[in-house]
Amino acid sequence: MKPVSKFVIDRSIWMRGDGNGKLLDSKGQRCCVGIYLKACGISDTKMLAIGTANSLVFRYRDTRPGEHVPKWLLKSVPAISSDAVTASEDAEKLYSVNDSIGFSEEKREQEVKEHFAKNGIKVSFKGGPRKSKKRAVKQESDKG
Repeated sequence: MKPVSKFVIDRSIWMRGDGNGKLLDSKGQRCCVGIYLKACGISDTKMLAIGTANSLVFRYRDTRPGEHVPKWLLKSVPAISSDAVTASEDAEKLYSVNDSIGFSEEKREQEVKEHFAKNGIKVSFKGGPRKSKKRAVKQESDKG
């Protein structure tokens, strides 16, 4: 893992606001944590169809907290086992903000910035705003 103190979220690949985020989906869309983990050097092969950083650690035993996945995204669960992890409070907040349906784009971006900044990571955004799904569907039906 390479330490990352800043990264860019490209809005064209940022999967958000649909209530069903993945680190990486089959269409190449990523949640904000998936974009961050890619910047940290986690492979797409490992992230594909995985929902959270702690699931990544659970699924791939060679993916270790701190060595491959930043520790601030994880919380130890020693009551289960010495190597068991779950999502940290900060990670849970990021997943919630990323996936929530009711946020405006401006509010979502501000919250994402704040939660990463709390952990010493600067986030910037590039690309224009995403077209809404409703608008895209309407445009398609207008063509018919």
